[in-house]
Amino acid sequence: MYIPIPVGATTFGRSLRQQHFKSYPLVLSTAVWSSAGQRVPYSLTQLRAQRFTSSTSKDPVTSWASPERVIAETLKHYKHDKWGWVIYRTTYDDDEGWARFKQIITQGSLADIAESDAPEIADSLEWTFVEDCDTLDGASKDHLRSRFKQWAPEALKIEQPRVDDHRFGTFGIPRYTYFVDVDEEALKSVVYDAPQPPEVDLEGVGYVNFVDADWKPMTQIISELVSTDDGEEEVHEPIEGCTEENVGWMKIPARFVRSHFYQAMMGYPDIWYVFYQRPPEVMFW
Repeated sequence: MYIPIPVGATTFGRSLRQQHFKSYPLVLSTAVWSSAGQRVPYSLTQLRAQRFTSSTSKDPVTSWASPERVIAETLKHYKHDKWGWVIYRTTYDDDEGWARFKQIITQGSLADIAESDAPEIADSLEWTFVEDCDTLDGASKDHLRSRFKQWAPEALKIEQPRVDDHRFGTFGIPRYTYFVDVDEEALKSVVYDAPQPPEVDLEGVGYVNFVDADWKPMTQIISELVSTDDGEEEVHEPIEGCTEENVGWMKIPARFVRSHFYQAMMGYPDIWYVFYQRPPEVMFW
């Protein structure tokens, strides 16, 4: 399974994101540009993935594997048959808009893959759209987390039947670690406010809510580990009752619901703090 590089002990009272930046400045200074002029982040995962080079590469040391090629080689190595995000629909007043949203996501993803050096990963791509008006209309992030964490362990066994060793469970696998929440504002931003395909939404007007399924409030983590009043955490405007900097979810451009961001989130849970922007800001790279 994926074994992430730990950041190390966290100093209570210091922003987690600041500490991560200090620990891994290399991540912040590396980026590539796509053919559409979009700045695409290069993560530590991609540094590790240099060994995944194409058969035509003459210099395996300096050649960079594409996100699609890394996904292909990772699926092969770990005997995985599926990849892709789980996407929850939490607004039910616009069926036409929802259908359009799904079309934008799926067609954009497939177009990127078709132009890559690993088009075969389209066969194993699965954006799992979850719809249930009775239980998901207006659902909170906590409710979605609970539902997702019940689904993920069993889904791993069903979706990846060729995996021999499940000792590490879902740890470090993007499909079973993060999910997407599409509420009314997010749906409107993608379908009505953002430039529509074939135009490219370079400004990130259209966004979705990207959720860390394993997130817990820092106050809860501290209380579970130690009994101390030392240190003071930053207090921000409350978001769904949380005044901490990291609220466990962020807004990402809808065009990030594709292979390059999926690959960037592979393996290293702490990569979250490199991308994280506290809502209502939209993460932009």
